[in-house]
Amino acid sequence: MSIKCMCDNKECNRFFTADPDVICPFCNKKQKIIKNMINSFLFAGAIVVGGYQINNWISHDRYPTDIEYSLINRCLNDGKYISEKIYKQKFKLCVSALEKTIEDISYPTYKNNLTKFNITFEKNFQEYKTK
Repeated sequence: MSIKCMCDNKECNRFFTADPDVICPFCNKKQKIIKNMINSFLFAGAIVVGGYQINNWISHDRYPTDIEYSLINRCLNDGKYISEKIYKQKFKLCVSALEKTIEDISYPTYKNNLTKFNITFEKNFQEYKTK
């Protein structure tokens, strides 16, 4: 593992890439890993692991992407060709209605009670349509 080091020699004081416990190529003084570097690596690792766990906790109840896509696609494509302008407007309505519905209906409820989801989605779609 190579790391970016700064020479311990105050007169040299240059950066170089090296393995731990090597000799500075500029002043030939033996170097060592600074404790702060080890702490920085540990801190960065903790942030990465912690962020991943928090993301899983927050999005635990999230709808799978393929379900969200199919719901928006079903909302958009009612079997008719529509112009690009109308498509963009309707897409925005569908996404807004889905976001509001997801706030009201958890994914487990969606899986167990599709009728409730459909009624809530349609209600939200109509509300956004009239705005």
